[in-house]
Amino acid sequence: MRSIPEKLYNTLSADERVQLTIAALGREDEAEINLLKNTCQKFSYRMSDLRYTQRMEKIEHLTRCFLEMCKALCLTISIGDMAILGVHVAVASYGRGFREGLALGGNRQPTIDDLNIMLETAGEILKQEQEFKEFYQQNIDMLKARHQAFIDVCVDENLNVDDLLNWFPTDEYVPDLREFLALEGTIHEEGYKVFKEAFSNVFK
Repeated sequence: MRSIPEKLYNTLSADERVQLTIAALGREDEAEINLLKNTCQKFSYRMSDLRYTQRMEKIEHLTRCFLEMCKALCLTISIGDMAILGVHVAVASYGRGFREGLALGGNRQPTIDDLNIMLETAGEILKQEQEFKEFYQQNIDMLKARHQAFIDVCVDENLNVDDLLNWFPTDEYVPDLREFLALEGTIHEEGYKVFKEAFSNVFK
């Protein structure tokens, strides 16, 4: 323990007390640590009911997290939508290019090799389209899972979902949310469980 006159402990500034405490922690000087804590100035504060302020903070955190997650997922869904459209354009362009190639060859009849190449290429394009569609649908289902998990946690906590989403400018913040939620799909069960637990933990 340092040999500092006890009366000086009462005159330390908050920053000085912090620095001395950290030094004492580094030395594992329990007596010094306790003395620094016990001689710290005492104040009385008036503040709002923590049961109110802390719950409001948790509710705001929950809603912001939900909307941030939805915003990111809606962007992914939009990209998937554009990818599927791109495949359709590619199919049309390929068909047009195939016909134009035959025309440049004097409108000859396509050979078996021509048709095999066309079918193989078209098959690859359609396979890619199917992969995009599955990815797109999976994200729709995941969005529905997050939304349902948010609703169920709000119900558990006796919160009005519409009031919460009106609190934030949802249509401006995530403009595609309502549109994508209206699309056909099923709630992703595993995703629902994960997000229900995560949202519930906000209040623990």
